[in-house]
Amino acid sequence: MSTPTLAGRPPLRVLLGVGIVAGCTLALQVLLTRLFAATVFYHFGFLAISLALLGTGGGAIAVYLWPERFERPSLERAMARWCAAFAVLLMVVPLVLVRIEWGVQETVTAPFAAKLALACALSAALFAAGGLVIALAIRGY
Repeated sequence: MSTPTLAGRPPLRVLLGVGIVAGCTLALQVLLTRLFAATVFYHFGFLAISLALLGTGGGAIAVYLWPERFERPSLERAMARWCAAFAVLLMVVPLVLVRIEWGVQETVTAPFAAKLALACALSAALFAAGGLVIALAIRGY
């Protein structure tokens, strides 16, 4: 089953949107690296890179596995919806991550592991929304 592609170059608004989303994901990666290094331990700063790869790849795999879910009205509308979701998450997730009381100790406790799992899930969801936008653009054009 072949996927229908749109003829020609993408419109300028799509190119700008993908550029802004890609730039925001890179800036978010730097922000999370600094945030994790400052609030938890310095070696957790590298966790942001792993979460960015996990989320972006997960978003792209979702587009690959379920293409019919992302093309309902049109490709650009689907991209606009996911851009809006990415924008909302981009405002909410860092605020939630800053408000977490880590209670860092020398040993790993169950509450610390639960808070770290929450931070990882929120960050990966944010990167997945950005990955969906970029994957939709690559697949559609």
